[in-house]
Amino acid sequence: MIVYASVWPILFNTVYGLREVDPVAKDTLRAFGFSRIEVLWRVSLPATAPFVATGVRMAAAVALILAVTAEMFGGFGSGIGIFIAQASNYPGGVGDTLAATVWAGALGLLINAALERGERRLLPWAYRK
Repeated sequence: MIVYASVWPILFNTVYGLREVDPVAKDTLRAFGFSRIEVLWRVSLPATAPFVATGVRMAAAVALILAVTAEMFGGFGSGIGIFIAQASNYPGGVGDTLAATVWAGALGLLINAALERGERRLLPWAYRK
């Protein structure tokens, strides 16, 4: 379920990115005799890569949310979701529940920061202004 839900942000951002590719750049390469594969490799993929990277970051957030939720309602494992579910069942567990929620949020921020840092390293042309 987590993989299925996480694929959609990547897919939609990829399609959106491919629609945003500059048609003049593609036509220019075609005019110089480049094949469709070469146009894809030299123009479309570099232009779409930032959109795909954004989709991956969104998919990571969706995966984290679904993993915690599946643990909470599935009732098995030893992760943050189980801790939240167990802490909410005993009196005085509100503090533990909130602390685990903050930890889950901090984990999400760390994952996003790591993916964004990797994106900036792999796609330096997307951040030059």
